[in-house]
Amino acid sequence: MAQEESFSRYSARRANGASAQDVYSRARQDGVAKIDAIRVLRSLYSLSLAQANEIIYSVEGPSLGQLPVLRSYADLERVLKEELGYCGCAAYSQAIEVLRDVLRLARGREESVKDSAAFQQASEALLQRLAYGQAPGLATWFLYFLEYRGLIWHGWRATDCGLMDKGRWILEAIERFYPPPQGAEEADD
Repeated sequence: MAQEESFSRYSARRANGASAQDVYSRARQDGVAKIDAIRVLRSLYSLSLAQANEIIYSVEGPSLGQLPVLRSYADLERVLKEELGYCGCAAYSQAIEVLRDVLRLARGREESVKDSAAFQQASEALLQRLAYGQAPGLATWFLYFLEYRGLIWHGWRATDCGLMDKGRWILEAIERFYPPPQGAEEADD
């Protein structure tokens, strides 16, 4: 996308009252490179680089460089408790699996954006994993929550989502440490 086109598109959003967070989120969802989205913010809102970074932080959460290294299942479980309110009761393993699968599918959509068949397959799989056909409201609230906690960005449809740095960080930890080694869950209690 040409820089002039980016500025005019987002200038109209700003003129209609969109916040800097909204403009940045929309630009990133539209596929605008992060550096170009920062330029749009700085230009439209007369922001310093530090102010633009504060906007980005408020939208995306901490960058991967600011997130602690997770070295074990216990670290993963601690982060799930702190970030998502995970408590390990009832269907705790299925809860982690739903989170893992939704984050994987969001990543899969992003990775297949240039392959329409793979993109459609990932979108359909996401709706199926969220049980959207049976409980669209619950599925939508789950996505709202993941967006609120900075794991995903979410657009107009349930399948219109992608991973944020924090979501990628948690997904990588789940893929490394889940399921836990035999006895690790009992040792953490």
